[in-house]
Amino acid sequence: MRHGTKVFAWREIAEGDEITIDYRLNAFGNDAWPCHCGAAACSGTVVGSYFAMDAERQALLLPHAPAFIRREYRRRTALPAAER
Repeated sequence: MRHGTKVFAWREIAEGDEITIDYRLNAFGNDAWPCHCGAAACSGTVVGSYFAMDAERQALLLPHAPAFIRREYRRRTALPAAER
C-alpha cells in the first residue's frame, strides 16, 4: 500500500455506487496486468503508467497527480519530441 495517495471524485458518490480508480494516476513504468472487474467499458488490462494516457487526459489529471508524476511530466515535456 502506498501512503499519501489521494483519491478524488468527479461527482458526489452515493451509498451503493460503484467506484473505480485509475491506477495510471499514481505510477509510471511498463507494468500491466489483466483486469477482471467485468465493467462494460473495461479494456481488460490495467496499465500502471500515467504516461500511457493520451496527452489531453494527462493535462486534465496533472493537478491531481502526485509530486513524482508532476516532476516526470515536466521533465518529459521539456525534452524535444524526438527524445520523448
